Amino acid sequence: MNETEEAKKAQQEEISVEIREIERLFSKVLVEVIGKQNNITNQQWAVLKIISKKPMQMNELGHELLVSSPTITSLIDRMEKKGLVKREDCKDRRKIEIQLTPEGKKFYEKTREQIMEFLQKSVSALTPQETTELLFLLRKLRNAICQEGIREAAINSSNT
Repeated sequence: MNETEEAKKAQQEEISVEIREIERLFSKVLVEVIGKQNNITNQQWAVLKIISKKPMQMNELGHELLVSSPTITSLIDRMEKKGLVKREDCKDRRKIEIQLTPEGKKFYEKTREQIMEFLQKSVSALTPQETTELLFLLRKLRNAICQEGIREAAINSSNT
């Protein structure tokens, strides 16, 4: 490997570290600010966020969160006891749809506002041009990751 390739690899590793660190810090803020103030876990908040857009079947929700069936069932049970979500029978009675309760909607909006305040404070360290550039680069990176060939290569290399 020549110097240019080594520098590129080092830079890619640094990007990976920074992305993971930002994700870790964001999760920490979610736990400390949102979770402790509102008695909710990151996974529970993720459920609220996902089904705030539209109700979802239990198996789809588990798939979206990358958790097993027993885990999603337990998660929904706890959220149902808090009055945040409810189970509804679908047209196909073998399937159950999870949706927000009115209390869950209010709770989601309140906590979403808290998160948005945190993000606004964080992003205020950037100039408007830097914010635009960051958004452009993040979308470009997300689109690259979503390309089937890149995901396949990453999955295959992790299995060897």
